[in-house]
Amino acid sequence: MPRKILLVEDDAMSGQALGHLVATFGYESSWVANGRDALQAVTHFSYDGVLLDLVLPDIKGIDLLKKVRELHPTIPILITSGHETLATTALAEGAQGFLFKPIDAHSLQRQMTQWFGVP
Repeated sequence: MPRKILLVEDDAMSGQALGHLVATFGYESSWVANGRDALQAVTHFSYDGVLLDLVLPDIKGIDLLKKVRELHPTIPILITSGHETLATTALAEGAQGFLFKPIDAHSLQRQMTQWFGVP
């Protein structure tokens, strides 16, 4: 059974493209566009990892990271963002990795395999 990943990305085009990309790696994914839906998803469903954009319309990504970490202390979380200044904070708050946008497919696949496991 493929590993299931939650994609949190507020931009619809980017979210859909990311979903297609991780599918080519062999992962199953669910995409949500805001923090509220992400919290509902991690509360009601089981995931092997989270790809989290830090700039969301309804909640700061760092705050969402903290809440997900409280609910699931061991779930791997990879951050995606174009804001380099947030990388140190995200890693200090428990993210396993940080991918700068635009995301390089090879780097994404390498980090997903490392932290989420082989699909």
